Amino acid sequence: MFKKAQRFSFRNGAPKSKLNTPLFFVRFTQSEIPTYGVVVSKSVSKKATQRNKVKRLTLVCLQELLSKTNNSQTIVLFLKRPYTEYQKSGIITELENILERINP
Repeated sequence: MFKKAQRFSFRNGAPKSKLNTPLFFVRFTQSEIPTYGVVVSKSVSKKATQRNKVKRLTLVCLQELLSKTNNSQTIVLFLKRPYTEYQKSGIITELENILERINP
């Protein structure tokens, strides 16, 4: 779990830049204090326990990748696919591709 200062809040609106991938819809922007968020809608799964599981899995994968890199961006991931299609290896490769594309 990210520290509270690194968790994204929608109070000031969502980031403006967009990126679309098979597993995620990503919104990002440059920022001095990097924050991260994951949004899972009911289209992914009707059951809250499954949505929470996928959200936790995605956050763990994101945290692993960001510990290896120096990132100064606000990133919000919107998950798109059904719950059964998410696997840790697929999420990690997709997140690596996303980070490569959005980092200058």
